[in-house]
Amino acid sequence: ALTHPHPSSPILTHPQRHYICSTFRRALQRKYSQGMENFKYDALNPALSQIRLLHLLPRRSPENVDERIRCRMETVSLCHSPEFTALSYAWGNLTRTSLLIIDDKIGHITQSIETALLHLRDEKNTITLWIDQLCINQDDNVEKSEQVQLMKDIYEGARLVIAWLGSAGDGSDYLLDFL
Repeated sequence: ALTHPHPSSPILTHPQRHYICSTFRRALQRKYSQGMENFKYDALNPALSQIRLLHLLPRRSPENVDERIRCRMETVSLCHSPEFTALSYAWGNLTRTSLLIIDDKIGHITQSIETALLHLRDEKNTITLWIDQLCINQDDNVEKSEQVQLMKDIYEGARLVIAWLGSAGDGSDYLLDFL
């Protein structure tokens, strides 16, 4: 049986705590994703300037900060001026080791985007986002090429653009305090 170490344990160094927490998270992901289908993308119609928007759902239990990220995916046309926030971020390690639930199916994401979504998730309200890693089918080169052509319009049409640089590390939060 896996046990989760207390995050402030003085016995473990930061890299050791990160490794144990990551190993624990992957074990939980395997346990809770058993029997669930993988998320499959519906085709987009490039003639209609269609994109996908991700609706990041609030936690079901405000006390449970580790609850799995849940969301809905919606196909919309940029011609209809949908309201959304675009997320620009550092991809980091490209291996999709983290899981989330999209339309009651399992989606695979990088640790970087999981961290961003955990920080952005609201306790009460759904947040509508456009995130290239999730809203573009990364396994479909034709779709990726078509969506890249729309990126200027996507970012210009966003109500807000968030630049996610990652979690604070090595004193980087002190720089932001200085600015």
